[in-house]
Amino acid sequence: MLLASDYPAALGPYARTMPILLTHGTADATVPYEYGQGSAGLLKQMGLQVDFQTYDGVGHIPTLPVLTNMTAFVVKQLVPTTAPQVTSWHLDVLKEMQHSDTSDDISAWIAQFPGSML
Repeated sequence: MLLASDYPAALGPYARTMPILLTHGTADATVPYEYGQGSAGLLKQMGLQVDFQTYDGVGHIPTLPVLTNMTAFVVKQLVPTTAPQVTSWHLDVLKEMQHSDTSDDISAWIAQFPGSML
């Protein structure tokens, strides 16, 4: 594995303490799963906070459970005291991302966030 020669020295103080989420599917044919494991290992060796999540059978495109966990991670890190405001626009974007009519599944996913506008 190669990293820039000035990494992690080039990181600012906030970046050194910011938690990192790495997700990887075991069936990823675009970026081998082992690369994700290696990246997580290198970052941990540098003393960075890494949460490496494995998704069995998932390829390169994230599934709804992956997106749910990613969203929960971001909300926890960036908005610890404020619930996100999810609107019908967000639902439309998520439906388009899934490339299918999965509005019931997506509505259920959005409903788990307090303050949802749906």
